[in-house]
Amino acid sequence: MRKVTEKTAKALLHGQSLGMGNTHVHTAQLPNLESVGYLYLHGNLIATYERNNGGVNTLTITNCNWWTPTTKERLNGILKVFGVNWHIYQKDYTWFIMDFMKRSHEFYNNMTFDIDR
Repeated sequence: MRKVTEKTAKALLHGQSLGMGNTHVHTAQLPNLESVGYLYLHGNLIATYERNNGGVNTLTITNCNWWTPTTKERLNGILKVFGVNWHIYQKDYTWFIMDFMKRSHEFYNNMTFDIDR
């Protein structure tokens, strides 16, 4: 995992704002939420982390229709840092995501994961 990916994914997880090169994390307070974090790659929102007060925290990922190796690397890094045992890979120009039981599914935008933190 690239250092920029690791540092920005950890900033997203811990509710910290950070900018490194082409990747930026912004955190905000919203009503009914402890905080919400946004991770941008080249100005495109690729991940959102909602920390709920006493409720379920959620991570949402998208590639914003940028099917690039860098986008895939950032998303995989985010999943790893958040402890989501899923992995995005590419086969014959199509993106797939493998779940924790090693089953493959076609990747789609705005996938949401519950995060137990």
